[in-house]
Amino acid sequence: HLDKKTELDPDLRAAVYYAVARYGNPADFDVLLERYLHEPIHQEKRRLLNALCSFRQPELVSRALELGLDPQAVRPQDTVFVLGGTLMNRDGRDQAWQFIQAHWDELLERYGTGGHMLEHIVSLTAVFNDEDHANEVEAFFAAHPHPGLARPAAQSIESIRQKAARLARD
Repeated sequence: HLDKKTELDPDLRAAVYYAVARYGNPADFDVLLERYLHEPIHQEKRRLLNALCSFRQPELVSRALELGLDPQAVRPQDTVFVLGGTLMNRDGRDQAWQFIQAHWDELLERYGTGGHMLEHIVSLTAVFNDEDHANEVEAFFAAHPHPGLARPAAQSIESIRQKAARLARD
């Protein structure tokens, strides 16, 4: 399919791309990236972008995150999908959170003047489920206050703490 020799059912593509990424290597990343960069159909680009966020290797997670901030490769409104995709990737979650913190000023510059993108990025931190991450997220947003983010940050922290309590209880 990626060599365009056969057609893969569109209903299966996301699952196949994910499986390739999840168990893939740097060469597989390069193939999916090349396909992403040259794909004209936005829906297919999204499938490929989601797959690029699903690799396990830290260096490939880094490449996906950096790709998300490249306006030549990823539309600014799609950066949130890269951040969310890597946060949903259990092997890339901590790396994605570190990336968000390291690039917070750039994210503020891009999305801090209106809209809901920044709120959505803050809400993505709710993927965590332990008290250490709750404390880390809380400390970060306390140290980086921004108008309109107090509520999504508090909701995210509450969600993390609820999951941590449930895991401790069960």
